[in-house]
Amino acid sequence: MISSDAKMKEANGEIEYVIAGTSHVLAIQEKELPNAINIGTYAEAIHQTYYKLHYLLNKEEVSIDNIIFSYDLELLKKSDVDNLNYQYYWNKYENKPELIKFSDSKLDFTLNRIATFLFPYKDGEVDAFDYLSADEKNTTLANLRDGSSVPTLNPSAKREINDTCLSDQVSSYGAYYFSKIIALCQAKNVRLNLVRFPVTPNFYFNKSNCFSPDEYYERLQKEYLQDKENIFVLDFHDLYDESNFRDAHHLKGGQIRVDFTHELIHRMNEFPQALK
Repeated sequence: MISSDAKMKEANGEIEYVIAGTSHVLAIQEKELPNAINIGTYAEAIHQTYYKLHYLLNKEEVSIDNIIFSYDLELLKKSDVDNLNYQYYWNKYENKPELIKFSDSKLDFTLNRIATFLFPYKDGEVDAFDYLSADEKNTTLANLRDGSSVPTLNPSAKREINDTCLSDQVSSYGAYYFSKIIALCQAKNVRLNLVRFPVTPNFYFNKSNCFSPDEYYERLQKEYLQDKENIFVLDFHDLYDESNFRDAHHLKGGQIRVDFTHELIHRMNEFPQALK
């Protein structure tokens, strides 16, 4: 498995598509796209995506046409920037004086960075933790894929955004790095494709007690994307029924992912809906 870290270092020349973000983007089969690299990984935080894109888009020997980015429900939630779980090798790309502003413990943040500088993971081999690529026989991971464990949505439940709920979902940290990604793509004249990935019907409602996903996305578009050039939103969240998922929000592998990739290419090329 080639890590996202190695892909970024080896990137050279014109790249038509850079696929970035959380584990949802692993559904995109880069071999089905012309001249593409997928640098997304499981449980990726938005600041990590930003710094990785900043590295690539400022690499002199690289030219990029499109960014495909996971437009997730939890995109702008507060992340634990002090104690990341296993993605420490990405710390080399961080702007630490900028990121520490969102720290809850400056001591933990500093000790974590010192430790990972002294004992770095090599080239991100810890991407092997990504359960989408892990051994199917792993008991813990098999449980994650068990659709029977996903609770059923109560259709009578009324979910509405209020200020408290919104502040839990849209943090100053998330808004800051989302705006930075948008500004970076605008400055480099790169098309930003925000993809709302397929999920099971109950996935969103297990994330919050006061949530309307449609209203959430409407607010994101109004507050962060309005009047921006070269930004496209592609919505696939209800494209598949539950039989196509390996867990509550990841598609099964094989032909399902190939077909999804083809549909993504088709919509990007044939039905672009730029935000105005």
